[in-house]
Amino acid sequence: MPQPRGPPGGGSMAQVAPAAGTAATQDGGPAPSWWRRVPPEVRVGFVVSLACVLVLAVAAIPGVRPRPGVIAVLDDGVQLLGYAGAALVAVPLGFRSTTFRVLWWAVAVAVTLRCLGFAYTILVLDRAAVYPSLADAAWVVSGVLLVVAAVEVARYHVPDHSRTLALDALLGGITAAAVMATALSGTVGRLAAAGIGQDALAVNLTYPVLDVCLLTVIAGLVGLTHGRLSAAVATTSVGVVLLAAVDATFLFQATHGGFGPGSVLTAASLLGTLLVAFGGWLPLERPPLRREVFGGLTTPVLLALVCLGVLTLDAVHPVPPLGIAFGSVGVLVAILRAGITYTGDRRQSVEVIAEKDEQIGRYQALIEASSDYIAIGTLQGKVIYLNPAARRMNGIPAEGPLGDLTIGQMLTDEAARHQREVESPQILATGSWRGESTLRNFTGGPPVPVYKNTFIIRDDAGEAWLLGTIQRDISELHAARTELQRLADERQELLRHLVDAQEAERSRIAADVHDDPVQVMAAVDLQLGLVQRQLDAGADAAATRSLLEQMRVTVSEANDRLRYLLFDLDSPAQREDVETALGEAAAYVLGDAVRWDVRCEDGLDLDETARVLVYRIAKEAMVNVRKHAQATRVRIDVRRLQDGVEVVVADDGVGLPLGDVVPRPGHRGISDMRDRAAIAGGSVTLRNGDERGTVMRLWIPVSANSD
Repeated sequence: MPQPRGPPGGGSMAQVAPAAGTAATQDGGPAPSWWRRVPPEVRVGFVVSLACVLVLAVAAIPGVRPRPGVIAVLDDGVQLLGYAGAALVAVPLGFRSTTFRVLWWAVAVAVTLRCLGFAYTILVLDRAAVYPSLADAAWVVSGVLLVVAAVEVARYHVPDHSRTLALDALLGGITAAAVMATALSGTVGRLAAAGIGQDALAVNLTYPVLDVCLLTVIAGLVGLTHGRLSAAVATTSVGVVLLAAVDATFLFQATHGGFGPGSVLTAASLLGTLLVAFGGWLPLERPPLRREVFGGLTTPVLLALVCLGVLTLDAVHPVPPLGIAFGSVGVLVAILRAGITYTGDRRQSVEVIAEKDEQIGRYQALIEASSDYIAIGTLQGKVIYLNPAARRMNGIPAEGPLGDLTIGQMLTDEAARHQREVESPQILATGSWRGESTLRNFTGGPPVPVYKNTFIIRDDAGEAWLLGTIQRDISELHAARTELQRLADERQELLRHLVDAQEAERSRIAADVHDDPVQVMAAVDLQLGLVQRQLDAGADAAATRSLLEQMRVTVSEANDRLRYLLFDLDSPAQREDVETALGEAAAYVLGDAVRWDVRCEDGLDLDETARVLVYRIAKEAMVNVRKHAQATRVRIDVRRLQDGVEVVVADDGVGLPLGDVVPRPGHRGISDMRDRAAIAGGSVTLRNGDERGTVMRLWIPVSANSD
């Protein structure tokens, strides 16, 4: 009988990383579709090979062939062209792959050897049954390379193997072996009984053995990934299964005398080869392993049912002992897998429950220990939970039920009205509201101002479930605001006083200029007129000289008054140190009528602002001494004190009558001193001396770099 021969099945597992050419475009635009990323030569090979598959499939339809038998152009030429196209698809994969090059070179070489084996059979052997031949060697090596590639991809896809995944892989391999042993046992028996040579028998049995190996790896991969295969893995796996089915069917028909040229097996074999070659170009990401309900039992249950089917088939049709053995082992592995899954799931459920309880305990401890107001209520406004801080702010006992307490009852009347009119509509519209509010204290204490964030709590389906609120006591913030407002008002009042003092100072200077220099200049003008009339009338020289002397005295007095005004306006503290400036002020204001002494702490160095302020206030105190104290001695002391500087002006005069420090209309000296000091953050105090006289104490803060 003619010895059956044919190429073995198998195919590459999917690409584990995108092949070359899958990156985005160079101009930074969006990456094109996966088909456009495939190199042009690969697309040409794929289209040519797919066209050959379609031609062979149509030719296999009964009645299409004009006559039975081999048609050289169709069965040889079209097939050879189709396998060449598949090789053209596979070979660039090895050159262009940037990762796992060994793997993809194995796939490329395997598809190329399959094409070369077919070409050798057509062109050299002319379809003669020669065993073994170079074509057989090419097909066997191709199958071995595909097995190696399949194992590498399976190892990459599932790097972390658990016991259950390992059992799933074992069950998949046992199931594949049971099915192949059952399907091919009769065929193998016929081959052995046909009396063919050992070489021919070994060659024909090598193909199903390789198919069993490939199907075992694929079944194991399906078990390891629970059926979650990427598009590339699924495509090449379909190609492997298709080739294995073609090999098994071809061997069965050949041994039972039912094989003939031009059957659908020809198109199916070429299609399987094309899927194996093209699978590596498909886009893929390694599929993540996710835990399924019931421990991912879907795949092992299906495999166990197949093993049971093999055992059940024995009641209808004899199943070889090897098939019975594989099927029985498969059922036992499935039972073991179920037991491990049940035990593992139970243990994992206990661990998950314990972890959830621990998480709930942590969250509860966090909420209970929080100083913020945390509450939960129904969508209708009924309060169902208050943390201890919330109970404390509302004046509710720490223990005990909340009863029918509502959100509105926990607020002051004004806050409750705002909650109904503003907050609730916004919460319904946007899901949350933030702002200030006021809590009622049920014990009669003052209301508690809070800043709150109220929001809708949703369930797992995204539906509104409860209302939650987190509020923070801002009583200190309100107190700070009140204090800041008080300070702002006080500062505004001080500024008003300062402006009044400046205006009063300007008015005084204007009055002094009008009363002294202007009046003197007017008098001088009149006297000059009198001198002129006397000269015109021929008055004697003595009378004229007497009048001119009076004018000189008047002008001299006017000059003295102008110098005093200029000194009053000018501040030597802008140019001199504080001791020198105060000495000049004392010399000018007190003169020789009062003995004075200025003492300044060694090394004291103030900035210009502090010097001018000290000078102005101390000078005003000296003026008061000259005008009101009737003192004979004045002492001015300047020294460091705390974070500032202290100036003390003490005299031995009559002292302060009771109430004399109260400002009176037209007497703003003390008020001006206090206002100036207050604006600088300091203070001015006046008191009677221990024995007699008055003591003025000034303190102002100074910056660290002023000293």
